[in-house]
Amino acid sequence: MEQNEFMALVRKQIKDLQEAAVPGVEAWVSNLGKLTDDQMIEIFRHAGYAEWRSAAANARHFLNTPDDMDDVREALAMEAYEEYQHFQGFKYALAKMGVDYNPKQYTPVPAWKEYFDNIEFADNGMEKIAVENIGGEARAQVWLERVVTGPNALLREISPKNLEDEYGHTEIGLKLMEKYAKGEELQKRYLEKARRNQELSLQAQSQLNERLGLVKSGAR
Repeated sequence: MEQNEFMALVRKQIKDLQEAAVPGVEAWVSNLGKLTDDQMIEIFRHAGYAEWRSAAANARHFLNTPDDMDDVREALAMEAYEEYQHFQGFKYALAKMGVDYNPKQYTPVPAWKEYFDNIEFADNGMEKIAVENIGGEARAQVWLERVVTGPNALLREISPKNLEDEYGHTEIGLKLMEKYAKGEELQKRYLEKARRNQELSLQAQSQLNERLGLVKSGAR
């Protein structure tokens, strides 16, 4: 597959993910001013778990990335740092609500755990880029764009930097995919890996909405 054709497919997957994410995101964002403290605590826990797992996975892949892919290694190091800062933001928000948060003691919805397992246990740093930077970062942008000026003061405080970083993670993912995803077999593998995590990110939002009591169990 020609590289321009491959990158057009990558961008289409991202666009399709963002469009598919809107209903699940709107299910809680549209109710943001009416959510209980318990519901907001669960949202912050869910988001904090994500940032914790992502920081750890990026650090793991940084250590295993070879010297001749230093731009990949730099991207992983940057993302590990930024995701940990995001985690600190959600931990701060939970502390403001009187919750001492330990992500190791949190039980995520099943699709969320599988999503981050796929990131952590990707074969290498570039596969991690496909699985996370292409496979899910763009969905986070959908909800962050909606809460950055919304009614929740804690989200207004921590979301702007998170959103800026998530835009950057997608952009660096596109840049590295264009450089390193050469050959039909590798291109197909990356597209399939990214698609699976995109599906899981949507399932995780649905499962979270059920946990929050915003939709009936099994409803989509």
